[in-house]
Amino acid sequence: MSGAAASGGAAPAAARAASLRHRLPAGRLDPRRVEGSRVRFTPAQLSGFAARLSDARAALDLARREVCERCPDVRDPQQLYNYERGRRAPESLDVVLQLEAAVELAPGTLCRLLGLAPLDADLAPPTTADAIAADAALSRAAKAQLLSAYRALTG
Repeated sequence: MSGAAASGGAAPAAARAASLRHRLPAGRLDPRRVEGSRVRFTPAQLSGFAARLSDARAALDLARREVCERCPDVRDPQQLYNYERGRRAPESLDVVLQLEAAVELAPGTLCRLLGLAPLDADLAPPTTADAIAADAALSRAAKAQLLSAYRALTG
């Protein structure tokens, strides 16, 4: 990826994340899930987030380095790798918003999977693809087969 293309991708992603921050304010998160200044995520939430992030990046045929170039707060491809494997949780809402923008997901997609949507958020319900990605009981292969069958049935 050229430097111009990289900087062109980073600016819109950062701008989109900044504009979404107002729609998904960190201060309005469900207080039952906040422990001190850190939000607790369940294994199922991390798994769904990880799978959706990884699948979205792969669908765009982006290298982890390219996603990092689009996310000011994700500087290391290893950090992104850990997110994609569910080994590490995002440090802030800003990181989640930047990742959504970088992999061109609809606003709130990754936030919903992590349970980070504000209590008063007016976000669209999750798509079938999001629900499949979030299902921790399904293997990656099973998710791919189910998505393939769903797409075949819905055109």
